[in-house]
Formats: sequence, structure tokens, C-alpha cells
Amino acid sequence: MKRTRTKVLRAALSLALALALLPLSGIAAFAAEGQLAQKGEPSALSLEDMGTILTTTDIEDRLKDIDISERRLRPSLGDVILFSGSYESGVVVTPNTDYPGVDVPYQATFTLLDEDADKVTMSCSLQYYTKKDGLDYDDGNTDGIKTKSIYEYQKGMFQTGYSAVGESVNYELSKVKDGVWQITVPLHSGVFYYGYNVTRSGDEKKALDPANPPLTNIDNGHDCGWSVLVVGEPGTTLPGQEYTLDADESGQIFFDTYKAVDGTYQPLGIYLPPGYSKTEKYPVLYISHGGGGTEADWLDLGRAGAIFDNLIAEGEVEPTIVVTMDNTYFGWNYEKIRENVLEHIIPYIEDEYGADPSPRRRAFAGLSMGGLLTSNIIVNCPEEFGYYGVFSATNMGSMSEEAMDDLKEADPFIMMGYGIMDFGKGGYPSAANLFNENGFDNYYSIEVGGAHDWGVWRELLSIFAKDYLWVRELERLVIDKAPAKTVYKKGETFDPAGMEVTAVYADGSTADVTDKAKFAPDGKLELDDKRVNVFYTEEKITVASYVNITVEKPASYPFIDVPAGSYFEDAVTWAYNAKPQITDGNGKDLFMPYQYCTRGQVVTFLWRTMGCPEPKTKVNPFDDVTKDDYFYKPVLWAVEKGITDGTSDTTFSPYNQCKNSHILTFIWRTLGKPGGESEDAKWWEDAEKWAKKEGLLAETYTDWFDVNDLCPRCNVVTYLYRALVK
Repeated sequence: MKRTRTKVLRAALSLALALALLPLSGIAAFAAEGQLAQKGEPSALSLEDMGTILTTTDIEDRLKDIDISERRLRPSLGDVILFSGSYESGVVVTPNTDYPGVDVPYQATFTLLDEDADKVTMSCSLQYYTKKDGLDYDDGNTDGIKTKSIYEYQKGMFQTGYSAVGESVNYELSKVKDGVWQITVPLHSGVFYYGYNVTRSGDEKKALDPANPPLTNIDNGHDCGWSVLVVGEPGTTLPGQEYTLDADESGQIFFDTYKAVDGTYQPLGIYLPPGYSKTEKYPVLYISHGGGGTEADWLDLGRAGAIFDNLIAEGEVEPTIVVTMDNTYFGWNYEKIRENVLEHIIPYIEDEYGADPSPRRRAFAGLSMGGLLTSNIIVNCPEEFGYYGVFSATNMGSMSEEAMDDLKEADPFIMMGYGIMDFGKGGYPSAANLFNENGFDNYYSIEVGGAHDWGVWRELLSIFAKDYLWVRELERLVIDKAPAKTVYKKGETFDPAGMEVTAVYADGSTADVTDKAKFAPDGKLELDDKRVNVFYTEEKITVASYVNITVEKPASYPFIDVPAGSYFEDAVTWAYNAKPQITDGNGKDLFMPYQYCTRGQVVTFLWRTMGCPEPKTKVNPFDDVTKDDYFYKPVLWAVEKGITDGTSDTTFSPYNQCKNSHILTFIWRTLGKPGGESEDAKWWEDAEKWAKKEGLLAETYTDWFDVNDLCPRCNVVTYLYRALVK
């Protein structure tokens, strides 16, 4: 048999039909991709059992015997009728106008077309209990508990898919005309499943809504067995169902096959997060259905895709692959299922989907019989997963001393959860007591409102993913590979190309954080920088390492009168090595830093800094400037640009010594007079103000700065370097 990967299919009917039934924008009155239902587990138990907290042995024996055919509400009424006159099969959701006494925002009209029906009722998840009902159930006082219908709904109640005590509420449709059956009920936001019970000539058969079929694996026909309705807007659901509605950005849901432990090809359900890339290494949640279930359950009524879509969008969990499986096929043979998961499913997912191979980046969870399976994995091989979710059934309270020692050594996180009216919660107190007695504290146990039902399991999955999955404490940062470049010139910035950085967590797991690491210094490197610190922050915890580097001194200068580390060393180095060269000093090995500059020198230094631009004018107005002078072109350029106009109409005075006021004003004018001109300011004041603001004057004077002081060579090149180069 060839291995295939199939897209999901909703049996035989187009999604466009369901969309056509929607009168309200933003209300999902149809079963969108990734929804499903389950009925079989409760239906296999007697009404007496529903009011009893069963032992783990009872649960396992009863759930193994579930009649799968009873669970699957496949249409069995012959030809499907979708349209009849102005009526259509399906569901229409509108604002609540018919039930002012029920505090819910919507009402839903369910329509089924069947010309031969004598009676139609609807089985659905519109069953409700109060908090007091839950407490009474917990205490064993079930006689006074009554299952409430949606018409009796009040805020604070919790929803189930069946009656936890007594009989479930069925909703009878009215015959509004020949062949047309309808019922309108008030409705809150959330996920609902439903199916019809159609009586013809005294013979009752079950049927799905033909306009709203479930998610189906077309390779084997597996589905959840119910029609599913998703209604409402985020933030308006019952507590615990906040993440079950459709997200703005959705991942991919589809079915795949793998070669199982017995040599056959078996199905998998796959959820890939938004933005999935096979080149990434994702953590994976492997999750099991309950008795009678299949790979379709968690992806449909369990809303696993929507839950992760929403949590990922809010940054509550990192992008995660979710894998579902069909354990019913193996008859709940735990040993065979363990071998199948560890040696067949996990290797396939790691090879095919780029899953992270670290056990600490794997989780396993299950509901009901799947909870017992999860418990079995914990007892026998706790080191294989870093996280476990045990929902609505466990037998870990009977764990051996050897198994407990193995558990403590592996130290995975375990979340145990169940509903307050859950008949499968009997094994949890003994498990918690055993953990406490043996000093194992890496677990969390929670009871939520609900019964042995998908409302509970969706809430538990949301808590498990949001609060516990992949929560790791950073321990250290490791530089696995140094960057390609470790030698720099002064003024260059650090280049991390080629570097590999790994975050190491307290639980022993690791993550490649090369692209997320930060560096300091992250600007220009200085001569005294001997290493670059590497930082990574996650969940407000920062870890660091470093890379050794060498910053080479730039091409030097021959001057013996320029002290190393002086404030003007960088400027002198630049002036000597610049192209074009600004100045070669004042002698073979002397710069003469404290010698005062002349006007001719200052405009020449400035002209060379600007790249030696050719002056456009050929007219020389100055008698004291000739073509043979080194400052001839610089003077013409400076006058042309309005940088200076000389000391008179015919003299430039090139050999006059230059004051601070002159050099700062020349630079300020060259840059276009940043900060503008003040109306009443003296000719140098705006330049002086700007220079102080920009830090040009730092360290260039001892006690105070005076614009009328003559400007030495060291300050001239420093002002030019700081203003026009650095």
C-alpha cells in the first residue's frame, strides 16, 4: 500500500452551501475546518454509572467495550434533501430576539428537510449544570441534580455533551410544513455538536445535518460522528473555551499515513502552525483520543488547531506541531501502542516534518482511555517526553517504587486534569498522594467545570498548552562556532556571520538562537574592545556569553609629539591617513599639535576634508593670494561657498592665525548652518552654540572655552574629524 497524504474533506457537500446560510457577518454558523464531536464514551455507560465516580478498572473495562457504530452518526435516511421551496437544511444564527429571558447574544434555527419523517429530535451538547450541581456531584449527592436545557441557561453554568446524571435533554423539532422540521434555540458563543434522531414509521435512525458534515479523513472515512457549530466572537465564550474559536491566521490541518508497528499503513492527523517551515525544528504534541475515537477527534471537535492558532497568535505558546493517531485500531494494547508511537510515529514525524528530536521538546497527552495510555507511558518510559497531559482517567496511583524512581530521575512535567462531574476522575487523588509521598513535585492537578466531555478536554488542552508546554528556564548560552571574522579595524562594527549560538535550558534541552542573539557593543568598535558580549533573553531571563576579538590600530602616523590615548589621536590619525591627506604634520616626525593654525591652513584642511572640490570661479579678488600658493584653490572655493569672504575686499590674510570663532564658523557654514541663524547673534555665536551641542569641544580646552582664543592644530583637526567624519 502506498503511503499517501490527504487533505481533509467534509463529506460530499461544499462549504459554500454552509456559508450561504449565514445572515450575520462574523458569526461562524457552520463547522469550519478543524472541528469535530464525540458521543460514544458516555453512551456506553448506564445512567447509574453517570452518577458515579468510577474506579480506574471500571473505566478501562467499560470504555474498551464502546460500540463504535453507535458513536458514528452517519446519515442513513436515503437521499439527502438540501432544498425545499424557501427552506434549506442547515443552521442559521441571528441575534437573540425570541428569548429575552435567556441572557445569551444569539439564537440558532436548525432545519432538517425530510418528507417521510414522523418525528425529529436533536441530540446535542446543549446540556447544563450549575456550580452547586458540581459540588453536590463531588459529594455523591446526585438525587437533586437536574440536567438543564439551553432555555434554562444562566451565566455561571457549565456545558456538557451529555447528562452527567439522569437523562440527557433532547430537543424536539417542530414540523413547520410538510417535509420541513425546525427548532430555534437561544445560544451563547462557543463550540457545539449535534445530530438528529429521525423517526419513520416507528423506526428511529440517526442522521447528521446534511448541510454541515464533519471533518473526514477520505482515506478511511474516519470522522467524529457529529455535526459541529462554531458561534461567536473571541472573548465571549464560556470560561475555558476562550481559545476554541477560529483565529485570524490559521495553520494547516490534514491527514497523513505512516507504516505502523504491524506493517500496515495507519492514519495520522497533522496540525502545522502558521508560517510552518520544514527547515525549522518544532516541538511536537502527540495527543490521543479516547475509547472508540480516531485520528479525527482532536482536530475537529477537540479544536486543537484553533486552540494552538490562538495561543500562538497571542504569544502564549511557541509554534507547535500537533499529531493525532488512531489507537482504537490497536485495541488499546498499551505495549503495542507505546512501541508504535516511539519507534514508528515519532521517527516518521521527525523525518517528514522537521520535528525537534529532543525528548524535552516532545509532549504526550490523552483523554479518557487516552489518559490511561498516557499514564502507561509515564510509568514505563517517562524519559521519552518532557511533558504529559493526563485528562479524565489515570491509574498512576498504583505506580511501583522502581517506576517512581525512574519518573523522578526523568523529571518530566505532568498535568492531570478532569471535570468536576467527570466519572473518570477517581484515580487522581491517589496519583497526587503518591507523587507527594515520594517527593515528586513537577506536576499540576486541576479540576474544571464540566463532565467527561469535550468541553473539559478543550479547556484542559488550552491550559496545558498555554501555561505549561515548552516552558523552559534559560540556564546558559553557548557559542558553538565562532564568527568568521574576529579581527577588526577601529571603527568597524561586529559581524556575526558564521557564528552559531545555542541556548541551554535547565531541563537539558537546547535551542538554536543564532538569529535572535544580541551583541554589545553593537556600534563601532574601539581599540580597547577585546571581546563582544552575546546576549539572549527569553521570558525575562537573560543569558550571555562572549566572543574574543582583536581591534587593530589603524594605519599609524610618524609623529612623536602625539601622545597615545590623547583626545586628538584619532583625529591626527585620520588627518594623516585620509585620502586625500589632510596634513602630513609640520616636519618629518612632528605634528606640532599645539602650534596655532593660519587662515590659509584652516581653509586648506577644510577643502581637503570635503574632497578637494574644484572651484567654479576663476576670479581671485585677493592681492595676498596667488596661483602658486598651496591654499589658492581652497581660498577660492571657500569664498565661492560663502564659508569666508576674507578680511577685506582685497585681502584674505592667509598667514594670520585663526581663532576658535573662525574655524567653528567655517565648519558650521560648510554644513549649511545647522540650527539656523539667530537674528541678533554675533557672527560666530550660532556656530559656537551648535558646536557645543554636538560635542565638538569636549576635552579641547582646560578651564573654559573662549571663541577669541587662537586655535591650535590639534583642535582644528579634532573639530574637522568630529563634525565632518566621525
